[in-house]
Amino acid sequence: FGVDVGALATVALGLGDDVLTFIGNADVQYSFTDASSKWLPYAGGGLALAWYDFDGGSDTEIGLSIHGGVEFAMRGYKTGSLELRLGLD
Repeated sequence: FGVDVGALATVALGLGDDVLTFIGNADVQYSFTDASSKWLPYAGGGLALAWYDFDGGSDTEIGLSIHGGVEFAMRGYKTGSLELRLGLD
């Protein structure tokens, strides 16, 4: 069992209810490794920048985000993941 630490940058785009959302995250992620397991849990957090464009204007917010999830092996060299991400402002 071990822990790997890495930097992670993500971008998300949201569309709906007359709002366009663009979010960028700069995170540190901790992956908890176990060579005998097909499941790789991870957790992290960092800085988030969100821009919203809606009817009547736009808004920009800076905040923090936290996330956690699990990555798992699929057929061949493919992987899948399940993640929960929360924004804190």
